[in-house]
Amino acid sequence: MRDSAGRRYFDRKTAEGKTRNEAMRCLKRKIAAHVWRRMIADEQRR
Repeated sequence: MRDSAGRRYFDRKTAEGKTRNEAMRCLKRKIAAHVWRRMIADEQRR
């Protein structure tokens, strides 16, 4: 995670005052939501 969207999101969350673990939890939730939306969109295209 050097200079990626995920790193920027993580840095923004830590700047908001969240701990490292809280920021990682937020990032994981964001990634999971993105994957879920892609899965749904793929299924609808079928």
